[in-house]
Amino acid sequence: VVPAGVALRIQGTVAKPHAALRHAYNNFGVRCASGKETERCSEAKRKGLYVDGSAGRASISVDRLLAHVAMTAWIIAQPTCKLKWLQSVVGRWVSDFAVRRPAFGCFDKVWAHIVRAPLRAPLPPGVVDELLMAVCMIPLLYTDMRMPVDPYPMATDASETGGGATVATGLT
Repeated sequence: VVPAGVALRIQGTVAKPHAALRHAYNNFGVRCASGKETERCSEAKRKGLYVDGSAGRASISVDRLLAHVAMTAWIIAQPTCKLKWLQSVVGRWVSDFAVRRPAFGCFDKVWAHIVRAPLRAPLPPGVVDELLMAVCMIPLLYTDMRMPVDPYPMATDASETGGGATVATGLT
């Protein structure tokens, strides 16, 4: 956490390591996109992600969420749904769920339906329920960037034939 006075003083400036990196990129002919850079500011919105440095939160931008809600409502309201439509809206929700990984768990029947669905069919009630659950989870879709890092990070993975887990003894 940067003290408020320091944050105000450095706002809009470029950190020395960042400036050096830009210089190196420039030497190799890699240009930064004009108008897309965001340096040392308290708020930023990029690719649908809203970062509020003062609150220490990263969340999905309101306009992006509204678009996803509208798409989801439209698909649910249709008498039949094209598989491509469902895949598109689910892909958007999956992108949103990245800020709160446990949210991925709300899609179970959705995945089963996508695997076996015809190119166009009515959505089964369980799929509709899970799509509505995604909409209802919107208030939970944020990351608290001030949460402490667990001293014992872990990783898991699974396949159809087994699984595994590991725990680190510290951070490097």
